[in-house]
Amino acid sequence: MDLAAFLTRIDRIAPGYGYDAAARFDRMPVYHRLAITRWLADALEQPTDLDVIRQLPTLGDAHRWLDGALASGEVLREEEPAVVAGASSRVRLRPVLDQDLLPIYLASFDPATAGAWRYRGRTLPADEFLATFADGVRAQFVVDLVATGAPVGLVSAYDHNQAGLHCKVAFLRIGDRQPGDAGATFEGMLLFISHLFATFPYRKVYAEVPAYNMGLYEAGLAQEEGVLREYLFHEGRHVDLHIVSFRRDQWVEVQEASGW
Repeated sequence: MDLAAFLTRIDRIAPGYGYDAAARFDRMPVYHRLAITRWLADALEQPTDLDVIRQLPTLGDAHRWLDGALASGEVLREEEPAVVAGASSRVRLRPVLDQDLLPIYLASFDPATAGAWRYRGRTLPADEFLATFADGVRAQFVVDLVATGAPVGLVSAYDHNQAGLHCKVAFLRIGDRQPGDAGATFEGMLLFISHLFATFPYRKVYAEVPAYNMGLYEAGLAQEEGVLREYLFHEGRHVDLHIVSFRRDQWVEVQEASGW
């Protein structure tokens, strides 16, 4: 695909802006950025992990990446994959099964990551963990890879507030790291937020994000509602906790543009 044809396709995905090769992803409206990212990730018959696309700074870099993939023998997909609730061509949401509980338990209390999850370093025996696993949870799913079925994460909605019509969300990485799964965290959460807005009459979905994880959130995708300074203790130091929100009205635009 030559550059002219590539930019023509971009104009169909994000009409009215006339993006050229120098256009930077980080300066685009969020719904354009996500729509173009999703198309690029699904452009080839073998889907591409979102993190590969998210590291491309400009449309020119994206074209060079796509051109290189085609030159190496990759094939363009003839038709875009169908949009299915709770799934993409790479990851899907599914119910938590019995065999998922051990990987979730191990990830929850792994010394390398436990301080960043629900229990903040506190450990529980397995029976107590199982008995309280769903406490305060409105909905939760395992995120797995479509290609292999390997579980890569757990997404949870908790702290449901009926009066305010909002909840909070969190994501836990589970299982062994799989090739091409780096973007599963981000994509699984996008699918989950769409599910929550489609299933419950929430006005907002909140996330409590430690400062060291703020890089996961796309600019413009969420609003920062506030910062609790030095609220958490993590890896030997105090860090800020950011409160971010996803609004229903904004999410409608994101979903219509991107298909998530």
